[in-house]
Order: sequence, then C-alpha cells, then structure tokens
Amino acid sequence: MDRPAADAGRRHRERGAAPAAGHRDRRALPGQRRRRGALDRPDALDDRRSHRAVASALAAAAPLHRRRDLRRRVAVAGAAAAPAARRDPAGCALGGAARAARGVARDGVELPRPRAARAHGQHRQHPRRRPSRGAARSLVDRAVPVGAAGGDHAGRLRHRRHLARHRRAPPTIGAGAVSTPEALLELDDVSVRFRLGRSRGDAEVRAVTDASLSLQAGHVLALVGESGCGKSVLASSLLGLLPANAQVKGHATVRAGGPVELLSASEAVLAGSVRGRRIGLVPQSASTHLTPVRTARSQIEETVRELRAGAGADELAERVGLRPRDLDRYPHELSGGMVQRVAVALALAGDPPVLLADEPTTGLDRPLIDRTTDLLAEAAADGRAVLLITHDLAAARRVATDVAVMYASRIVETGPAAEVFADPWHPYTAGLLDALPEGGFRPIPGHPPVLSDLDRLEQEWGCVFCLRSPDRPGFAPCSGVPDLVRSGARRVAAHAPC
Repeated sequence: MDRPAADAGRRHRERGAAPAAGHRDRRALPGQRRRRGALDRPDALDDRRSHRAVASALAAAAPLHRRRDLRRRVAVAGAAAAPAARRDPAGCALGGAARAARGVARDGVELPRPRAARAHGQHRQHPRRRPSRGAARSLVDRAVPVGAAGGDHAGRLRHRRHLARHRRAPPTIGAGAVSTPEALLELDDVSVRFRLGRSRGDAEVRAVTDASLSLQAGHVLALVGESGCGKSVLASSLLGLLPANAQVKGHATVRAGGPVELLSASEAVLAGSVRGRRIGLVPQSASTHLTPVRTARSQIEETVRELRAGAGADELAERVGLRPRDLDRYPHELSGGMVQRVAVALALAGDPPVLLADEPTTGLDRPLIDRTTDLLAEAAADGRAVLLITHDLAAARRVATDVAVMYASRIVETGPAAEVFADPWHPYTAGLLDALPEGGFRPIPGHPPVLSDLDRLEQEWGCVFCLRSPDRPGFAPCSGVPDLVRSGARRVAAHAPC
C-alpha cells in the first residue's frame, strides 16, 4: 500500500477511536437527537421527559379547572411525572410546562386547559354540551326583564367570561388621546323607509326604525347584525347617499367643527362641509369604488386637492401601512388588503373627526381583517369617533369599545363591548354569539323577516324575533313593540316573554 493510502486509513481509524479521558464527546447517543450542550447537562433528557409528562398530566387533570383546584392539579401532575417520564422515550420538550406548573403553585394563576390535537380541517367542538333553550328570565337586580338566552345561562356566562380572560387583549383605544369622551355624532330616532310604488297602498320597506346612537371621540362603536337588517342604510342616510324614493325621519347631528343637522341638510352643505371633511366613509367592497383606469396615487391626490388637505399622498400611504410606490399601481394590480388600505387613506385625506366604515373587511382573510380593524383602532386612538358596521363579531370584539346590535331595522341592544359579549341580555345577541365556533356552531333557527312585512308582523307578534324561537317554553306573541330599556350604560329591547 502506498503512503497516502496508509495515512488516510490511519486518520480514519483515529477518528473512530474512543475519546481520551476528560475529552467531551459531542456525538449524539443512539436514539437521542444531537443538540448543542446536551451532554453538558446530563439530566437534559430527563428534564425534557419530565416536562412532557407534566403537560400530559395537566391534560389528564383538565376537569379540575376551577381556581380552588389549581394546587391539586399541580400535585397530580407532579405525582405522575416520574413514571410518565420513564414511559416516554422520545425526549421531546414542551419548554415551559414545568415552569408554568411551578408558577401556578407559587402565584395561584389559572392555566388554560390543554386541548387535544385535531386533524386538519376538523372543526373544534364546544367543550360543554348545553341543554336547549329554557324559560324566560327577569334581570331582577337590574330591573330589566330579559328573555332567556339559553337554558344553561349560568354555564354559558362562565364560559364566555373564561374566553374573555384568556383572549389576547385588543389594541388600546384612545389612550392619551382624549381625557373625557365627547359625542361627535348623535342619532335620535332615525327612521328610513323606501316606498316601492307611487300610490298610497303600495308596499313600504322599513329599513331603519327609531335608531338612536352616540359616537364618542376615541371610541369604536361596532354596529353588528345579520345581513339585510339596515346597517348600511343607516350609514348612507347620514351622508345623504340614499335614492330618491327614501323617506328619512329623526335627527342626526355631527358636532365636530360646529353642529350640523345631517338629515335635513342640503346637498350643497353635505358636499361642501360634511363628506370627507367632517365624516369620512370607508365603503363596502372598496375595489368597486375605485376608478379602474386611474392609479391609486392619482385618485388620492385628487381627493387631497378637493378637500384642500395638508397631508400628501405619500404621507397618507405611510399612515395606512402602504409603500409610496404602491400608489403608482392600478386597482387591479393591488391585493385586497392593499385596496382596502387605499380606501382608508381616502377616508383620512380630509382629516375628518368621524369615520364610517361600512363592512370594511368583506372578502378579506383573517390576517387582513385584523390589519384593517387595527387601522380603525389607530384612527380612534388619534381622537376620532369610528362607526364600524360589520357582521363579523370576531372583528368587532377585537377593536370595539361599544357595540350596538341591530335586528329587523331596530336596535335591540347597546352597551360596552366587553359587557355585551360576556353577558348578552337580548336573546338575539346571545344567538349571534352561539353561532360562533367558540359558541358551539349553534345557529339561530329561521331567517330574518322581510322588511316590507314588518308592519303586519309587529301588529300580530309585537317583537318580530319571537318568530324565530317557537320551541322556547312559554312561547307566545309579545305584548307590543319593545322599547329600549336603559340600565346603567346598557340598553335592551325587553319585555315578556323576550
């Protein structure tokens, strides 16, 4: 054998030889993944097994989820850790399981219950089976009679409060922007009807009935409800964008920059001092509202010139999270989220104190929905009043400070968003929350009534929502059209049996 070949064989044998005394061998043992520093800590494999065992034991002790049982859960987990670690050969670590368990024993902080993994595409099941709807109840302590949202109302309430505790906190609204909330826009008994013919006996569509709302500076008011209940019509009536056959009654006053009565104002006043200057509109399906043969920059610059605004197109683009070069594209060259940001930039061009966002998240996926609603939250943090019209309760819960629930042209419940979502008083609000994934996918039976039949239905039934709850014990027509009963900061349309 020649010398180079002999040297190569010698070097190969030396690399395969056992390490000298005191030498740290970095090669992975059989069955163990090689990881830096693993042999520096001889107990690393046992720690990882122990961590996984603690997590498995916590999952086994999930029924013991109340605060007074937390120390018992940790004790059960610790007792099962040693034998479970011996049974687990994988050695995969769930990094913070043991530290979290020790934190529970030390601080008494409740941990969310671990949930079993589910296959791709499988819907998450509700953790608690609830009985059917129960009899009507009365909020005696609040002096507000309200119908039963479900038979197990106490259990549903505990579950919603549990979700509220462990949900990620929404963006801070209005912190440091305004010291005392000021009503920038007030609606008082606004009603909108559409006559479908010229004769007196022709049908009428009652799109909005006696709507009263107040938008405060630094707040996001979410107007939620099923499609076709009159939310967008209410927003269009404030800007004078209704067709000629619309009949509008009531009062709507914007107070920023001097009070202006919107429902009786002329087209010259609305176009010259309201639209874009005092009230900005983020339209529904923004891509259909942009001119397709002009770039986004040209449309923003035209809006800035007409409103004589101080901010330029590039500054508005950066404010809504767009790059200046994105404005040189045509609408069809922009993604759905970018088009929506262009619409928000157009609404902010005149620096209006009030923003009306009409279904701004339609057709967007969840990350883009979150980004769009965060833009509205930032606008409220600057001291504006924002009306968010949506049927996406998750988006409303993310950023809203107040919520108003609309059903069949009427507002049936209003109040602080955290309170309404945690403890709904009206059965329709509770039904909307039950239709969410965390509510168990329990849709409200039936369909909303046709708005042209509301006069007849209210004469026969009083509250038209009774038509969608015929299986509730004690079901019967209501005694009359419900009035909004105030209790503290909340209002609800309530009377027996609702």
